[in-house]
Formats: sequence, structure tokens, C-alpha cells
Amino acid sequence: MNFSKKKLASKGDGLESGSIKSFDFSAFRERDWQNVVTCHEGTADVTPPHLWSYANHSISKISIQSPVKQGRVTTVSVSLCGNFGVLGYESGMITKFNLQSGNDNGLFMAEDGKGAASLHKGEITGLGIDSQNKFLVSGSLDRTVKLWDFYRCRLLKSYDSEYPISNLCYNRFNDLVAFSTTDLSI
Repeated sequence: MNFSKKKLASKGDGLESGSIKSFDFSAFRERDWQNVVTCHEGTADVTPPHLWSYANHSISKISIQSPVKQGRVTTVSVSLCGNFGVLGYESGMITKFNLQSGNDNGLFMAEDGKGAASLHKGEITGLGIDSQNKFLVSGSLDRTVKLWDFYRCRLLKSYDSEYPISNLCYNRFNDLVAFSTTDLSI
């Protein structure tokens, strides 16, 4: 992907954001609306994630609305259908939003609605959405991998790891999850 710096500079966004830490996209809706989501390395200010249009090679004018007002986004994911994006935060929170409008679609939490016990307690290091938007998988530095009901934003299962999870990769075509830990194992 080659996005024009001239288009970014004219809008005043993106260039001050720092290097891209995580990005994801869906080719399915690239002609209909923005289809790329990025989050950026931490700076002195909290840098919001950005929406991009691959077809126009430019940053979108739509901003992402999130119930999480403070905190740095550390990883992102986009659904295969191109309708939804998910943000993972440094605080352990996870939110879902609509790619077309940027509107918030929910905060992932426990079935009882309180959420505090089920939220990750460390930085989110990886997210993955299955091909049918049924499940979300998340990994965190708190040594857990969690399986969520994507539609209802509710926790289904939690798995513990011996070491903090530094990266998580989900293959939506065969439903396999791989993750690396801080002790350099996979």
C-alpha cells in the first residue's frame, strides 16, 4: 500500500501520529467505504486510530467513536466482511465499531454486564475475528487468551498461558490461533 504523504499533510492528520504499530484491512468493501484501520506507536499525546481508504489512497474524514476516552490503542482487527473493526487497548479493554460510520458497536465484557472480572488486565497484543463474525480471539500481556461472542461482545472462555503473550495471530480460514510469548516460544 502506498498512501500519499501529500494527501496526509494537506489534512493535517497521520504524519504526527508516529509509526504504525498495527493495521488490518478487508478487501471486500474497499470501493464502498474506508477499509483499513491503523494504530500508531505511543507518543506524548494519545493518538487515535485512523481509518483509511485503499481505493482513494487517503486517510478518511470519519473518526472512530469509542466509549474508551483515555488509553492508547495497541492493536486492531477488521472483519472479513469489511463492516466491523475492533480496537484493543493498553488498559486491556476491547471495543467494536462500524467501519462505514465509525460509530461504536460495543465494549467486550462479562456475561453479567459488569465486565471487570473478565477484561484483560494487561495490554492487548493481538486480535482475530473469524470469517463469519461469530467469534473474536484476543491475547494480552496478562497471560491470557480469551474467546468472545463477537455479536454480543460477551466472554465465552479464557485460557491461561505460562508467560505474557507478546503477539497473537488468528487464521480465519482454518480457525487456528498461534501466539508467541515473552520467553520467545510459540
